[in-house]
Amino acid sequence: MKVYEIITRFIQENHYTQDENVIGILFYGSSKYGLNNENSDIDLLIIYDDSDSRNKKFPLIRGNACIDGMRIEYFKKTMQEVHINAEEDFMTQSNASLSIIGKAEIIYEKDNAMHFLQEYILNKFKNGIPPITEDSAKEKLATISNRIERLEKYAVSKQYGYYFNHLYNLIIEMIRRFYHELNGIPRIETYKGFKVYTDKKYQDMFSIGCVPEPEFLQMYFELVQNKEKTPEEKLEEIRQFYDYAKKGLDFDENNHRISIKSRNYEDVVINDSADLDGIELNTPIIPKDTFDAVIKFIEEMHYMEDEHFLGIIVYGSSLTGFNTESSDIDLHVIFDNDNLSRMVRGKSLIEINGTKIKIEYFEKLIDEEYLMAENEFLHQDNAALSILGKGSIVFAKDDSLIKLQKYVLHRFNIELPPLSADEAKEQISIIDNKIKKLENLLLEDSSYFYHFYHIVLEKIRETYHKILGISQISTDKVPRIYTDASYRNAVCKKNPPQDFVDEYLRIASLRGNKKQMLEELKRLYGKVKQGIELGDEYSIPIESGLKHLLLYLKNSSSHNIANSRVLKKQSISQI
Repeated sequence: MKVYEIITRFIQENHYTQDENVIGILFYGSSKYGLNNENSDIDLLIIYDDSDSRNKKFPLIRGNACIDGMRIEYFKKTMQEVHINAEEDFMTQSNASLSIIGKAEIIYEKDNAMHFLQEYILNKFKNGIPPITEDSAKEKLATISNRIERLEKYAVSKQYGYYFNHLYNLIIEMIRRFYHELNGIPRIETYKGFKVYTDKKYQDMFSIGCVPEPEFLQMYFELVQNKEKTPEEKLEEIRQFYDYAKKGLDFDENNHRISIKSRNYEDVVINDSADLDGIELNTPIIPKDTFDAVIKFIEEMHYMEDEHFLGIIVYGSSLTGFNTESSDIDLHVIFDNDNLSRMVRGKSLIEINGTKIKIEYFEKLIDEEYLMAENEFLHQDNAALSILGKGSIVFAKDDSLIKLQKYVLHRFNIELPPLSADEAKEQISIIDNKIKKLENLLLEDSSYFYHFYHIVLEKIRETYHKILGISQISTDKVPRIYTDASYRNAVCKKNPPQDFVDEYLRIASLRGNKKQMLEELKRLYGKVKQGIELGDEYSIPIESGLKHLLLYLKNSSSHNIANSRVLKKQSISQI
């Protein structure tokens, strides 16, 4: 059966054209462009009119249907939600709205609504997307350089060397995405990038007007093909890739000071009524060499002379005793809420008795620390617990940091919330799609299978933590946290079941037979799904993108929430 016949049957069986609230149906994706294969689906967007003054409520849906063996993946969205997504895409350097809506084929519309919508989208993206700011770029580089440092340790580690290749592939992806952001190139999913970078037809399908420079792509393709090379050779190549990606930026990995924005977490409230009287503190004593280095750093930064300075919290391996000669000393330098300029991420080198010591620090307002803890709890992370709740205070001006510590301990005294049933289903549907794409790479005997395999494996691990309500773990620290109970307890983390841990670490180190790797991955995924089987037919409620957009707008000095048209109800004629 032809694609358009299947679309017609799907529309008729669901009575969309008889629904007075449906104002458009758009067809996009590989089947529209004739780039589909046996695993491809038909992609449709069904749009509802929510401009009515009666303020009808329409659920946002991600769904899957099957007609005569052909899969249809569809989204049901309101017109306002479509505008919200377009604004969010533009601000986060994605042009998904352009390829999904602006370049879609109109299957059905009422009152020219889809033509007006497409005109709006095309106009929105006509001048491309803006690159990230220099400070944002440097903040991302600080994270990537930390990951590379960890990779260097795994390259020579007898205990954790098996994890080198997995982390190596994940860092490649971080650098690739960074390069796009820095140069204002639309975000491209890993799987799509393999073809978009080299095939004009795919560039047209995803509305990609420019791709990275040939030198960058040459390095990228060389890195992801998983050729037999030593860890040392791979390290040298990934360093060159990193250096090329950041060219033109003045950034010293060991000595920098970057302005960062207040997160102003949306929908996060500090609980002023929390009962902290019964909370006991049991923080470690700071080792003398660490303490001496912190004192020297405080003197060099003249913190004690700042009237807004409240004190410092020391945390990390230098406090817990898991540090090595190359470890940083980690600090949160905290100020009262009157010094609004004090939002900084930095790294410094200080010298004591001829020895250079690295200090990695954040300067933050105290309310920002409270909000960070609340936001992390809501999003299944507890880094604030090990940083703030279990850190040790130096030079406290008053009892405000002690209150902060007690508040954080109080907040994380209960288990983190797991994903809701619908949220879990949505994540499962996303991974299902990724595994189908991995199957495509296997069918094509693609050399990029190995790289995408590691991307999918990490998505599975992160999702399993969310389903169980277990705190997220930085990828570069996974093997040690999973296998070293003392270290795990020191950083306040919990493990998923042991059988998952064993299988994940084993599968992360697999190489060679692609068919076997895929089978092993799918077996592990079967455990992660917790019995959730979506099948060929499903309809999953999804969250609005409004909260994310509001948060982005609030954190961006270049946008005014009050003037954002997406926050106002609009009739079709206003689009």
